[in-house]
Amino acid sequence: MWDGTNYYTKSEAEALGIVDGVNGNLVATLLVGNMSGGDVPVVPISCSVPDAAALRQVFDDPNLFTFQELFPGGFTPRFGADTEDRAFLAGIKGSTQSLLTWDLSASYGRHHSDFFIFNTVNASLGPNTPTEFNPGDYIQTDTNFNFDVTYPFSEEFFFAAGLEYRTENFEVVPGQRESFEIGSLASQGFSSASNGFPGFGDIAAGNWSRYNWAIYGDAEFSPQENWLLGAALRFENFEDFGATTNFKVATNIGLNENVNVRGSFSTGFRAPTPGQQNAFNVTTEFGEDDNGNFILVNRGTIPSIHPAAALVGGEGLKPEKSVNISAGLIFTKHVYPVDTNIAPLNVTIDYFNISVKDRMTTSSDKALTSQQIDQLEATGINARNLQEFAFFTNDFETKTQGIDFVLTAPVWCYGELSVAYNYTNTEVTKYDSNLLDEQRITLLEKGLPRHRGNLTLSKPITPYWSALGRVNYYGSWDEWSVGHQVFGDAFLVDLESSLSIGNGMTITAGIQNILDVEPDNIEEGVNPGPIVGRPFGEYSPYGFGGTFLYAKASYNFSY
Repeated sequence: MWDGTNYYTKSEAEALGIVDGVNGNLVATLLVGNMSGGDVPVVPISCSVPDAAALRQVFDDPNLFTFQELFPGGFTPRFGADTEDRAFLAGIKGSTQSLLTWDLSASYGRHHSDFFIFNTVNASLGPNTPTEFNPGDYIQTDTNFNFDVTYPFSEEFFFAAGLEYRTENFEVVPGQRESFEIGSLASQGFSSASNGFPGFGDIAAGNWSRYNWAIYGDAEFSPQENWLLGAALRFENFEDFGATTNFKVATNIGLNENVNVRGSFSTGFRAPTPGQQNAFNVTTEFGEDDNGNFILVNRGTIPSIHPAAALVGGEGLKPEKSVNISAGLIFTKHVYPVDTNIAPLNVTIDYFNISVKDRMTTSSDKALTSQQIDQLEATGINARNLQEFAFFTNDFETKTQGIDFVLTAPVWCYGELSVAYNYTNTEVTKYDSNLLDEQRITLLEKGLPRHRGNLTLSKPITPYWSALGRVNYYGSWDEWSVGHQVFGDAFLVDLESSLSIGNGMTITAGIQNILDVEPDNIEEGVNPGPIVGRPFGEYSPYGFGGTFLYAKASYNFSY
């Protein structure tokens, strides 16, 4: 809220004990707590300033408390995380005299986010609140073991097969108690938990694991010189979702020395991860009150099987299943003599169609009634700090189709020009209106540009020095969360140069978005963005950081 001299967000005003904000003007009275649970004096507020005499009465009484004593000018929570990623991969491979090849590998990955928030309070603890908190951690680990073999039975028939074993683990580490504690002043109207990002309490913390194993095979057969047939089969068994079998068939036919046609048909399966099934977090975000005014509320993403989610339609997640069809044309022609080793002109155009059943996304925002909150509390679950929430659901279906076009052509003796274009259109064909509202449907169908493309020119200037220029195109997209605004299309230009300094070492430097293009600003007066100082939308496909400079060094150990 803006009072002409000090800036407060609503959650900060509540935490500070300022109540009855109307249209950005602070009126009425100051929220005062009594540490002994008794009566409190009324502190009127006029022109955003508490009555001095009444406020002094509060300050002089050791049993009375208001956050005006600690933060007379308000505060802004600062939230973030220290992240650490680790990845290891090791393997061994070999072959036999009969041309059988084998490959055994193992990989391990771990992501750790250690959250922090400071310059904030747990208002329900009154004067005993810390001002910085450890809300908890997210830890995700993955381990994979693979064994693959290949064998050419003949020049016309090739076979490959493999085994895979995978484990996943997702852990929510609880935060310090004060970050989620409901203090004694909560019953007097003070907000509980660390303001801005409540910590992970017992209801959110946990450790969840899953394993799955798979066996798969892939075969290619060429019945004629210009005709290739392919087929693949994969059987996979998940600890929590059971077994599934998926397949793919494909063909590539050469019509003449320059033109090929290709096509494929396949099925797919994607199981929800342990994190998607069990993640629980709450943040302070913008919402609307019953009168359509923007207010700050605690909004969370909770497990779909949580009792609060179950009251508004949440249920256990299911795997996504898909059917994929593609068909395309390939044109290849040497525009320079073959013995010059200059790459040919190559053009591909493909149509794709993907139908997904039980597709997964987050639901629209839900809110509990007072009766539902009482019902949860009767079972020992406190949901009063969860004003709005969403959960993962896969009770809808989509159809995505489009075209991919790619052209690569030699230019200027060993230079290369490439042009790529993609058109993608997604339509939600079936959904439950109790779980997904019009805003979510718009995000799924129009939240990404339907048109994208790029033009890239690369050229070796000397045997050791090369340069690259690229123009990227992004079409328009729609964001309902900022007032159903359509953001315009944009062109971005990148430049890069690489220098080989010998012995396998290469130095590269570049500039992304050299023209410093930014997405359209949010239209003021339509949405909450400008109120909190956010000039851009949430879903820009090229970010909002403007020009980016980088340099990197690489070394080729096989040099």
